[in-house]
Amino acid sequence: MQLIWRKFISVIIDKLLEDKLLDDERYCKNMLESVITSKKGPIFLKRTLKLKGVDENFIEDIMYEFTEETVVELLNEIIDKELRKIKIVSLIKYLSQLKQRLVRSGFMISDINHIINERLDEIKEVIDEESAIEKEFKKFDVKDIPKQKLIKKLCDRGFNYQDVKKIVNN
Repeated sequence: MQLIWRKFISVIIDKLLEDKLLDDERYCKNMLESVITSKKGPIFLKRTLKLKGVDENFIEDIMYEFTEETVVELLNEIIDKELRKIKIVSLIKYLSQLKQRLVRSGFMISDINHIINERLDEIKEVIDEESAIEKEFKKFDVKDIPKQKLIKKLCDRGFNYQDVKKIVNN
């Protein structure tokens, strides 16, 4: 009985291969387009293809098509989108969250750091850290908390010590 099933399955697989319905190369190309469209990185693509059991040679070939130019373009698009929906937050916290999100999306940390360093001035312009400190400062009942403890709490939230000290001492 098992021999009959194996033969039957073999015939079906051969027919699918013949009709190009089981084609790892085409699957890799479609997956590359899908990953780029969904703004994911090369690590995500490679991991997904390995999980699907795609041959290593096909994976290596498709990874060459995921060029550095494509990675830079995707990272810039994601950062542009993120900058449009920025909330009042500390710069350090924002950069940390952005890096974590991009790493989870399958980008290499070296590429992420490179793009963020190139766009750091632009990011700093968008983030109003002073108003973020003031907003966080207002959340505390200042009368009951010593200044040093208040400064520590605000610094723990990712704000610069000198900026926090200025706000607390005013």
